[in-house]
Amino acid sequence: MTGAEALKAVSQELMEDGLNREPEELTLDVDATGIEAEKQAAQWTYHKVQGYSTVKR
Repeated sequence: MTGAEALKAVSQELMEDGLNREPEELTLDVDATGIEAEKQAAQWTYHKVQGYSTVKR
C-alpha cells in the first residue's frame, strides 16, 4: 500500500462514522482560495486585493 492509499484509507475510516450519523446541525466549512489578478474584471476580495475566488457564489 502506498502512502497516498494509506492516507485515503485512514481518512475514509475516520469520516465514515460521522457521515453515517444524522446530526442535529451540520456545518459546512468551505475555505476558498483567492487568486490575485490585475484584470479589470477582477473583483475586490476580502483580502483587500483584486482577484478571483475559487468558490462560486
